[in-house]
Amino acid sequence: MKRFLITVVILLFSAVSVQAGSLPKYSELYKFLIDLRGWKAEQPTGSNMSSPMGEMVTAERTYHKGSKELHAQILGGFSAMAAWVPFGMGMTYDSPDEFFKTFSLEGFPAGVSHQKGDNSGTVVVQIKGVTNTQGVVFVLNYNKMSYEEAIDIVKKFPLKEIKKVFR
Repeated sequence: MKRFLITVVILLFSAVSVQAGSLPKYSELYKFLIDLRGWKAEQPTGSNMSSPMGEMVTAERTYHKGSKELHAQILGGFSAMAAWVPFGMGMTYDSPDEFFKTFSLEGFPAGVSHQKGDNSGTVVVQIKGVTNTQGVVFVLNYNKMSYEEAIDIVKKFPLKEIKKVFR
């Protein structure tokens, strides 16, 4: 619900109009939220949202393995822009509490934000260029693992195939 409310706020503050219907249906993205060997996966879910100010699509799936948890998302439209913003500056940051960097992953721009204390964070991969109204990102939120392990898991998802679905 929290993600839904954030999405609505982004839409309300944007004054840019896009052509409705240019994003795929959320259910078309489920096939890219693959089964991961050794992980128990919940059923995927998603949504499409359209308004006079723009549109977005999300597809997501949660995975469990012991105390570890993953939440994979494919975001298109406004939600992609919101997810990519922290990584848009291309910076690296390291402190006792957090590690943040941008890098290239499988030929795509990517970023990781890792919380050292609880070994959790987010990996974001820009699948298609992010602008004010468009773009596609793959997001992996993870708990109880290193960021290196999370990046290795992201590499298992068909990132290049995801890009082909978005016009």
